[in-house]
Amino acid sequence: MQKILQLLLISVTLSYVSAQNAWGGVSIATPDNLNAISGNPAGLGLSRGNQSGMYIPFDSVFTMHSSNRMDGFGYDLQYKFTNEIFPDPFNPTDGNIGIGAALFPNAYAGIKWNKHHLIDFGLLYRPLNIASIGLVTQFNDEFTEYNSATLGFALRPFLQHRLTVGADMLLTEADSLFIYPHLTIEPMDGILLSAKSNADFDDFQINLAFNFGKETVYSPSTYNDAHKYNGGIGFYTSTQQQNSIFNKNKKDTKIFIRMKLSGLFIEEKPVDASFFDQIFNSPEKGIQLRAWIDEIDSYTEDPEIDGMIIDIGHVQGGLAKFGEIYSALKRFKDAGKTMYVYADKGIYNADYLLVSMADEIYLNEYTGIYLAGLRIKVTFLRGLLDTLLIVPEVFRVEHEGKSYKTAADPFLNRKMSDEMQENYGELADDLYKLFVDYISEGRDWDENHTQDIIDNGPYFLPQEAIAAGLADSIMYPDQFNDYIKSLNEEKIEIIKWEDIDRSDDYVHEWSPKKKEKIAIIYAVGGIVSGKSDPGPGGSSMMGDETIVKAIKSA
Repeated sequence: MQKILQLLLISVTLSYVSAQNAWGGVSIATPDNLNAISGNPAGLGLSRGNQSGMYIPFDSVFTMHSSNRMDGFGYDLQYKFTNEIFPDPFNPTDGNIGIGAALFPNAYAGIKWNKHHLIDFGLLYRPLNIASIGLVTQFNDEFTEYNSATLGFALRPFLQHRLTVGADMLLTEADSLFIYPHLTIEPMDGILLSAKSNADFDDFQINLAFNFGKETVYSPSTYNDAHKYNGGIGFYTSTQQQNSIFNKNKKDTKIFIRMKLSGLFIEEKPVDASFFDQIFNSPEKGIQLRAWIDEIDSYTEDPEIDGMIIDIGHVQGGLAKFGEIYSALKRFKDAGKTMYVYADKGIYNADYLLVSMADEIYLNEYTGIYLAGLRIKVTFLRGLLDTLLIVPEVFRVEHEGKSYKTAADPFLNRKMSDEMQENYGELADDLYKLFVDYISEGRDWDENHTQDIIDNGPYFLPQEAIAAGLADSIMYPDQFNDYIKSLNEEKIEIIKWEDIDRSDDYVHEWSPKKKEKIAIIYAVGGIVSGKSDPGPGGSSMMGDETIVKAIKSA
């Protein structure tokens, strides 16, 4: 009986060590990656994006481990290649499947089922950025036998992820206690060294990992008191960006973002078009203004970004949106960064104010800058109604025969009334002043000079625009591309807007500071009963049910 208990203790201990070893884990208090599935399933509740990996041990029997985790779910499988070239994918020699979720801030719970009819319950708590505590209990899947309980803790004495120390305490069914101290260091970005041992330091594990951003290569090795070595090599990929051993940007290389500035800017997040719309209507998908500004501001604050190259097209939106776009680009320019603009098909009126702050503006030879100020156009329908013998009935407030409630004037008159001209005139004056102010600030001109430039427009020929100081030179597209590549003695990296990696960064902190949030409710269009019906181009009406629900959730 004593020998059976000894074998059981050895089996439980080895299963703990080997399970952690396959995915490089050293503690149930640090189940941050694929090691959460075999170590502490509560780690599956951590936000780590999607991770997929493979591990191959160095043994006489060819064995392969595969693992995946995503959104609180994870699994790992083990296959042994003996007499079969391709083993049955539905019959692995070993396997785990688990789920995890957050209980409350910085606290997580998870459960894992093993093919050998074992169930693990895990808890993880990280009250401070300096401490992490894990607990795992194991039963058979009928809950008739208790196998073990493991309590682990980890500390970061310098409040950073560069150094982590701690210990796990494994208590078996026979009340035998095993202690495993562990250590993890990251001496430089992308190089991770971790180790753990038993209390006598005659059985120990060492892991060496190299991170390349979203790819990681690692090699775990174990040694025991019988001088037996077990090791292997593994790799995994992640959708989150980790510290990399490679510095992508050389110090003498400048990085520029190249983007096409055009399209419809809307307030709310655009939704995909329905199948019917895609076939028959094909509406243009809008660009969310807030998200676009936030991204520009992130490049403004990023010291690695040196400038921006803008291919200007036609931007759709009101003057208020134009003002916010202009302000975001102006902040970028005022941060000491360089801005180049190319117009392959010319620049139309309000589009010019968006890029007026650019260091250099280049035009195609057969284009110009159509700067002509503002105008207000109203279509009057009274003549059509008279022809059709239709008499409009309109009720509005008047005083001494005059009314400044001019919304119905197109149905009543054939031309603008004095009151309508006064209303629209004051509106146009205010908008025009903003228009002039933006261009004056962007070009560093006084307002009188800017008004003279506008009054003398539009500039249909590029030579005229250059002479007016609106542009710098004429270039064909290939010439402009060659020019920007030659900047900084050709030590330049150009990242296209559509190729930018917008994935989340890997969060190393255990208890990161939570930023205060402000709820934004997008109320666009007229108020109607029911639900809003947003489309790719934004909303044209707001349903009372949708807005009430948004207010309550905020």
